Parts: sequence; C-alpha cells; structure tokens
Amino acid sequence: MTTTYAELMAKLAFAGGNQILLKAVEVAPPKVRRGRPRKPPRVVIRKDRGGERGMAYLAGDGPKRSLGITGDNLAAAEVSATVSRITAEAAALGIYAPAQVPLKVVFEEYKKSTNPGHKGTVDQVRDHEQMKRRLDRVLSKFDEWVGAGGTKIGDVKPRLCRMYDEWLQTQPAHPRGKGKRTLTVGSSRMDLGFARAALNWYIFDQALSITSKFWIPLRPEPRQNWLTRRQIARLLWVCCRGYTWDNLSKSWVTEVVVDPTSGQTIKRRKVSEDFQDPGIRESFRQAARAVLVLYYTGTRSTKACNLVWDESRYKGWIDPDRGLIKRSGVLLSNNSNSKRKPKPAGTAILPAALRHLARLWRKQDAKVGLLVGNTHVFRKADGSAHDAGSLLRLMKQVGSRCDLEDLIVHEFRHSTVTNCLRAGCSISDTAAFVDMSEEMVRTTYGHLAEEATLAGALAMGDRKHQPRFSSRDLAADKPRNLLTPAEAMASRTRIGQRGGLAFFDEGPTPALMPVRRRRRKPEEPLSSSNCITETGCSA
Repeated sequence: MTTTYAELMAKLAFAGGNQILLKAVEVAPPKVRRGRPRKPPRVVIRKDRGGERGMAYLAGDGPKRSLGITGDNLAAAEVSATVSRITAEAAALGIYAPAQVPLKVVFEEYKKSTNPGHKGTVDQVRDHEQMKRRLDRVLSKFDEWVGAGGTKIGDVKPRLCRMYDEWLQTQPAHPRGKGKRTLTVGSSRMDLGFARAALNWYIFDQALSITSKFWIPLRPEPRQNWLTRRQIARLLWVCCRGYTWDNLSKSWVTEVVVDPTSGQTIKRRKVSEDFQDPGIRESFRQAARAVLVLYYTGTRSTKACNLVWDESRYKGWIDPDRGLIKRSGVLLSNNSNSKRKPKPAGTAILPAALRHLARLWRKQDAKVGLLVGNTHVFRKADGSAHDAGSLLRLMKQVGSRCDLEDLIVHEFRHSTVTNCLRAGCSISDTAAFVDMSEEMVRTTYGHLAEEATLAGALAMGDRKHQPRFSSRDLAADKPRNLLTPAEAMASRTRIGQRGGLAFFDEGPTPALMPVRRRRRKPEEPLSSSNCITETGCSA
C-alpha cells in the first residue's frame, strides 16, 4: 500500500504534536498566588521599639529591618529605605555591592578628606602623618591575613580585629627592635580607632546601608606613677653631669682617681664614657631643659616639643620677661574640612625657678646665634625640633641610667598635678594651671593626693561647726529627743543669763548681748538681793 505525500506529512505532524504535548506536561506551570497581592517595600513605624516616638522599619522586602531612625523623622526614614532598596537591587544585579569595596579605597579617600594641607598647624600635620602610618599598618596586616584580592569592607569582622590586637602587642616598641618592651593595648586602640573612623566616614559620605564591624579593645587602666623631687634630681644629674646610677647599691657609681697636682687620691662620681661625645652631651643638655619644663608646667609632650622663644602664630612660646607660658599659637587653623576643631591651650604663669632658668637658656642660645626665627626651647643635638616619639626615646635613654627604665613623658604631668594637690591647691586652680578639665583632675588625679582631703576631715572633726538641729527637726513640731526651737531658745536664754549673757528679741532674729551684774565686795555681807535659792532664781 502506497502512502501519498500528504499522508506522510500528516503522520509527521501528529508525531510532533505528541512530543510537544509530552514536553509541556513535564514542565510544571507556575503556582497561582492566592489572596491579596503583596505590598511593595515600604516604611512602617513600630510603636514597641524606640520609646515614645517609635522606630522606623523597612517592610515588604523580606524580614523587617530596622533603619535606625525614630518614627518622628519619617522623611529621613523614607530616604534611607530608598537607598537601601537601590543598594540591594544593585547588589543582586552585580552592579554595586558596598561590602565588596576594597578597604584600601576607603583609607585613601579618608586620608584625602582629612589632609590639613598648608593651612594646618604643626600639630595637625604631625597627627595626620601619624594617622597615615597607622592606617597603612592596619591595611597591610589585614591584607596578609585575608589573602588574594585584598581586604574588602565585608571582610572586616571583630575576629580579625582581635587578631590584630594580639599581634600588635607582641611587636617591639622600639622601631629597630631594640629592648624587651613591646607595644601596649593603647597602640592597638589607636590603630583600630583610626580605621573605624575612616570606615564610618566613608559610609556616611557614600550613604551606604551597611554598618562598621570594627572591634576596639577596652581602654586600659591609667598609669598612676608620678616622680618625686629626688627622682627629678637624679634625672638632672644624668643629663648635666653624665653620672650613672647603680641599681643594686641604690647609689651613684664612684671611682678613685689621683690628683695630678697634689698626688692625693680622690673618690668621685664616675662619668659615663659616652658622655664625652659632644653630640650625646648636647642631647642630654637639651633633655635637662625638657625635664624642667615638663615638671614645672605639666605641659603635654606634643605641646612642649613645639615651644619656642618668640611669639608664633601656630606654636606655643615661653616669655621669661613676663613669666608666662603659652601652650598654643595665636591662630589655630583655617581648615574647614577638619571635623574636630583644635582647642586653644591656656596660658599659665611660670614658677619662679623655671623663669630664672628660662632667662639663662635664652641668653645661652643668643650667644651661639640661635635666636633666629622660631628657635625651640629644647631641641635635638642637630637643632631640629623634637616630636613625641623622639622625646620619649630620649627620656627612656636618660631614665635607664638612673633606675627609671619604665619612665614615660606623661609622668611629668602626673607629678605636676599631684604636687599641686598635695600643696593644697584647689581642683579648679590645678586644672587651670596645667590646662586640664576639672573633671579629669577630679576623676584621674584626685585620689593620688590624700592630703587634699585634710580640710574636709578637719571640718567634720570640729564639733562647733556641726548644727544642733537638722532640717527634719526644724520642720517638725516636736523634734525627736530634742526641744522645739522655741524651747531651745528659752533654754539658751536661761543658760546665757547664768553665764553673763542674755538674749533679747530685736525683730525676727535674736541678738546676743552681755548682761552686767554687780559684783559683791569681799567685806559686803550677803543679802537677799544676791542670794540664790534652791530653785535657781534670785530671791
């Protein structure tokens, strides 16, 4: 039986239709959503959060998420919700994901934003350079641990910050690895604090809907060491004469020499060999100036390193003629990008001993021709200015020769405040002298000087200053176990009359006036006028 062309095409069409029908059956159709349609993403106010004003949440886009904005600021909540939705959609499409932004980009943008430029003071430029070094150290270590691709914003976790804190406290404090001293938790707090500030600034500047995950260790206990006058004297002997202190015998190292003229043996303090070097001798001589300025004025190390002899716009200065120290310049900064404006440091009167020494130092600098421009009060051996790091290393070097290896520059400030409080200065006077807030003196330094509470102890121990009646007794009609004010007044009147004093009412307040009584002559007989009966009244 032959098949025509038309029949053949009909059979092929029938077989193809069956295959298409099978494929359609295999693919499950989409489920039909029943009920009302889903609402679009929107802002809702939850009354059970945020107190009386409520808290704004983003709903309709998965679980409700808090926007961190109170319910009374609905406009800001709408803007935040819009930014959050756009960011989420862009991240889903792979267009822009904030968590994938490299941390290096964040730090570089922050460095540009906080750069004081030529308008910044010396302190601001130095602090900005220090911040850049710390951010570079954090970024290099994070990149090493994260691996290829570098650190992204999403890679920053508290665990990574704790690893950095543990690692940093094992690093030597000296830049060349000398000594056994390592960095403290304060350095870790400063490094991670700068990194967190940079990320928070970038989130605010770019209006990102992410939060910073930086973890910062707790603040350590403040150091409460201060220096006595004997320890200050040891530091000055090392700086001026080059003596060395023996830690075992707790005395100066001595030597026996023969006088070439008389031939007698003389016992004297031994001078260290390296003190013969002119560079070290000049460096130690400048360190003596730093010790006296820091001890007598309590100035911070960063401010003390910038002190000059001439009045300056951006630096502090010492005026020996008027006996004043100005810890900051006349002009502070014109940088509008700076988030934290510098606080002008105060002016203080120089102590008499330091004023006399400052005059001698200025004359010495004038003899060698150094009073040209802004010459620093104390400086390095080459004439350049000290910074906080170089001054700390110099003090460590000096302190190691007189049993003060753990000496830090801030201990001089501790010593100044402690001595002022022990001498009886009030908290307000002490805070004004050292340029510190009264709250800081009260909380940090007040407990170091127990003698400051002597006036209160004497006042509480003196009975004549204690009131007889309290406010509760005077407010009540009949004080407990005491007389009423009227009865007490009458009783005191009787007692005063017996002792030669009497109370007389002159308006609302009683006046105390003496009562003159005629004295009996020795030969005068007793009479009824001066006889006292058993009842206590004159007959």
